[in-house]
Amino acid sequence: KIATSIAGFYALECGVNYLVTTRQILPSTILKSIVNNSLSKDDKLLLTTFANATWKAGQPFLSLTKIGDKNFTPFYFLTDADIEKDWVQIKTAAAFLLKELDV
Repeated sequence: KIATSIAGFYALECGVNYLVTTRQILPSTILKSIVNNSLSKDDKLLLTTFANATWKAGQPFLSLTKIGDKNFTPFYFLTDADIEKDWVQIKTAAAFLLKELDV
């Protein structure tokens, strides 16, 4: 189960680190805003873009044939449903991490 959702964790790590660095926001604040759906639309888009990119980065390790098929659709051509799938993984990862941090 974790192997299929690892892009959510990678995207979360990339996005949280980016926001912490550029905006000087506490990681726990970002995680809470993800879990309670108060993250801005632009930040949500940033995180889902990271999720798509990190997921693609792992695909060639499964099979080189994955590179040529529809798995490599550019982010801005994804359907809303595909983007929402990535968001669900990010939100799940954020909830898990927030619980583990106990903040």
